[in-house]
Amino acid sequence: MSERNFYQEAKDILWDFIDITGIEEKLLFGNYSLWWYFYPSVYNWLVDRQKNKPIEEKLPTKPVKTSNYFAKIRGRVSYTLVKGLLEITNGIDVMCVSNSTNWQLVSDGRRSLMNDSQFFLIEKELSNLGKRFITVEMNNPSLDLRTLRPLRFSFQYLKVFKRPRRIEFTMDNKFSREYPKLIEFLTKKISFSLGRLQEDILTAEDILKKLNVKKVLVTNENGSGRIFIIAAKKLGIKTVAVQHGIIHNYHPLYVYPKKSEFVPLADKTAVFGSFAKSILTEESIYEDKEVEVTGQSRTDIVDRFSRNMLLKNLNITGDRKIILLISQKISRPSIKLFLEKMNYLKKDMENLLFLIKLHPNEKNDGFYDFLEAKLGEGAKVIVTKNIDLYELLSGSDVVVATLSTVILEALLFKKPVVVMDLPGFPDFLNYKMHNVILFAKNSTDLVEKLANVLNNKYHHPNLDWFLSQHFNQKSNATKRIISLLD
Repeated sequence: MSERNFYQEAKDILWDFIDITGIEEKLLFGNYSLWWYFYPSVYNWLVDRQKNKPIEEKLPTKPVKTSNYFAKIRGRVSYTLVKGLLEITNGIDVMCVSNSTNWQLVSDGRRSLMNDSQFFLIEKELSNLGKRFITVEMNNPSLDLRTLRPLRFSFQYLKVFKRPRRIEFTMDNKFSREYPKLIEFLTKKISFSLGRLQEDILTAEDILKKLNVKKVLVTNENGSGRIFIIAAKKLGIKTVAVQHGIIHNYHPLYVYPKKSEFVPLADKTAVFGSFAKSILTEESIYEDKEVEVTGQSRTDIVDRFSRNMLLKNLNITGDRKIILLISQKISRPSIKLFLEKMNYLKKDMENLLFLIKLHPNEKNDGFYDFLEAKLGEGAKVIVTKNIDLYELLSGSDVVVATLSTVILEALLFKKPVVVMDLPGFPDFLNYKMHNVILFAKNSTDLVEKLANVLNNKYHHPNLDWFLSQHFNQKSNATKRIISLLD
């Protein structure tokens, strides 16, 4: 009996739902459907239901109140003030639309700062080219005018429309009898967010016009990025989207039913490699001319990082074996089970360094304290959020992860990868088929595979071919992305 694919099941249900209900056309806003803003969250909700995970189905019934400070400035934010603070005089060549989920400490091998991991080098190159650019941070209401700095501002500054009215959304069809919970979740979510979403699109349109923006570059194919894509297309402004994370057959931000007519796609989408392009053009609705294989911007500086740089940053001396664990909050319970027998990894324990890289949205709350106690005095455990991922990868001997984009980046550094094989997670990129990483079934298996790797008993002969499918590894990916704006 084959293992269930919860992602395929959710996709089948939702695509049937779209076909039967015609919901795409029910949520038209101009030439595009706002349904695709809600689609990812509804899809993920369905995946969780298929897994029988506890689901929080309660949604707020009233718009969330803004902070007192934000309430005072709402409706009084002046574009003249923003233009002055940002030193804008003759318009903007490129507006980069970012998302707070992409922000982390990133390094170019020389200095580190908080930035969008996808825009870090793109912003630098735009500056070198003498382009006037500005970055809009979406979904970050914690920023206000007091933190405004040149070249960057929060979308919240310019949300000057009145508080949006609540728009009640209802559905009455035979599908609701088969999936009543889905209809209940969907109608609540749309009713709560539809008015705000329409306001955000009008605000984005207003920003683009009043700041005289020439081109728009978005770092994420999520709702916030699509807000600016819709606004820019309405105004005839060219848009380019940059791939963020892996693209696979079930990705709700990229894979749409072939019948879809009103999806707000960017004029050009820059992807890491040929595999991602094939998904978009063969499994989704993108045309070949709309997708360019540019590579990932940050791969331009892979060779700037080294093991010595990491050891110096950590103030570590001596020859240690370094295990890098990529943490994810959603997978913590499973990760803890997989680490239960780490104390059996006894060989050279006194020279073992266990590095734990937290996700950008994860807090260092002491969750991994159990690991240091389990390993004993010999090994050293360091939990970090403030060291660049590429620096960590360059200095590690082996990477342990659940399925994530970091696996691809670890392979780019030619590092052995051991994946905790969690139930219900498909092998999105066919790692098993191509034999480029190891899968651990349980805690005992994880210890055994780590021991083999640390004793140099593992190699991946298909790695170079695999990387050629997933990355354009030629240099100057950053320049190729920027060239799409021309």
